[in-house]
Amino acid sequence: MDGRELTEGCQKDDKRMVEGFFITGTGTGVGKTIVAASLVAALRMRGVEACGSKPIESGCMRDPASGALLPADGALLHQASGGMESLLLITPLRFEAPLAPLAAAREEGVEVRVDIALKAVKDLRGIYPTVIVEGIGGL
Repeated sequence: MDGRELTEGCQKDDKRMVEGFFITGTGTGVGKTIVAASLVAALRMRGVEACGSKPIESGCMRDPASGALLPADGALLHQASGGMESLLLITPLRFEAPLAPLAAAREEGVEVRVDIALKAVKDLRGIYPTVIVEGIGGL
């Protein structure tokens, strides 16, 4: 499957167009990001204004110069989405610990602000008619 089957007949002004998808999986490394980024790219190639989002990402690397946490999955979705929106909007909640977000937040002494994640997705929905949201992995 190369995405054409999923987007066949989709046009930007097509009233049948779905508003988005939520991509989930049973664990890390099962391909959620590849599926989400591929779907965003396929939709955009068909002329659909689509954007990817991974509102919560753990296991982020720390930039040695700035100290900022760099979300690898969020960066791939950012690239697939055309790079127009801020990476902070695509992946607002980032944790360094390579653990489930609640465990990572606990280890880092912060809370998971679901309201921030929801606002980011809502803000993207205000810009794009179709948003592909990648969830966290694991059961």
